[in-house]
Amino acid sequence: MATSFEPVTLADVKSALGKVLPLGALDQVAPGLGDMPARNTVAIVGLTSLVFFMAERGRNPKVNTIVDASIYCSTCLSVGYADIHPVTPVGKLVGTFIMTVGPSLVSKMLDGPASARRDALQAEILAKLAEILKELQEQNASVGRGDPAASPPRVDADASASPDGK
Repeated sequence: MATSFEPVTLADVKSALGKVLPLGALDQVAPGLGDMPARNTVAIVGLTSLVFFMAERGRNPKVNTIVDASIYCSTCLSVGYADIHPVTPVGKLVGTFIMTVGPSLVSKMLDGPASARRDALQAEILAKLAEILKELQEQNASVGRGDPAASPPRVDADASASPDGK
């Protein structure tokens, strides 16, 4: 039984993508991709596999099933797979998109608990810096009032020279 496919035009893909993700909303959507990186990576691979399959089927002899498209799209997350190449403009755009966004999502997904530890360490450092700043501001204020106990120690010019006289 032969299966015939209707050709998919660039206008068809733009129309479909415009319904799923209005292009003006990209700036609003992009920052949230890192919030749930595993789910978003799977969703992007699934969506791009579908679009890639629709664009390449019947035109690319290496893309015969959705699995072929999924192999191409999932391998674009890292080094790519040399056996499947896009031949249509839409397929090339899909590859460009997933090669641009995919690696950062995968790295965020694999980072896992390390990012929480890093965030905690950064918060600890910021808290310590805030303490230091507060102490310096208090010292500066007391020096400004003429409090001799808060004055910085005087450094004698001769005492600041190194022991070897240089």
